[in-house]
Amino acid sequence: MSKLHMHTDIGTRLEHLVDLHSVWSFGLMLLESPGYHTELEKQHAEMLRVAIEMLNYRLEEEYSPTPYAKVINSLPKEAKEIKDDIKIDPDDFTTHRDDTV
Repeated sequence: MSKLHMHTDIGTRLEHLVDLHSVWSFGLMLLESPGYHTELEKQHAEMLRVAIEMLNYRLEEEYSPTPYAKVINSLPKEAKEIKDDIKIDPDDFTTHRDDTV
């Protein structure tokens, strides 16, 4: 039985948010396609555009690669100098599922 880290499982959360972004973007593409659109469709397109912008902001702010870049930049140039006990993941990120019971 696998144990999921729920809200701290960054990889799964990010995957779901990216899927949501894809679905919303596809919906917006349909609403903005050439042709006749009702006023209601135009309003829905504007609401969806704003929602996508908010989702983009959240993805950019919450899932910044900066902590990982800092860890990568702090590693020695020669792979021989990297010790096995070095902790590579930043403390505030969980990027895996714990398969232990």
